[in-house]
Amino acid sequence: MSTSGEKRREVVVEQDRVRRPQGTAFGWIDARLKNEGWLGVLGPEAVAVYTFLCLAANHQGVSWYTRARIGGELGLSDGELLEALDRLEGLDLVAYKPFSTYAVDGWRQVLTVPPGGPRAWSRTGRVVG
Repeated sequence: MSTSGEKRREVVVEQDRVRRPQGTAFGWIDARLKNEGWLGVLGPEAVAVYTFLCLAANHQGVSWYTRARIGGELGLSDGELLEALDRLEGLDLVAYKPFSTYAVDGWRQVLTVPPGGPRAWSRTGRVVG
């Protein structure tokens, strides 16, 4: 709505380039990340890693890219990547299961966005933000 109460009409700027799902790719990002304030508590590295995992995941949200590959694709050091992954896991946005007992790599699953926003909940039970 505009300030005068009139409803704004959307304008498609490039009609021939409107996005549509294509092929076998499944990547999508839940808009609640923006609407409920998750982006502000994640930080840029965690947002980048989350976006990468969303785009790399299969239809169940599972990705098996190695840390080296994710860091290389995003230009992040191993320390930056680990901090971002810890943040995502701590906020219960991503789950992790190693390939084997002592493996540093494994499956990562993008989870449903927890209800109530980041200030209301985290896996550790801490209030964040």
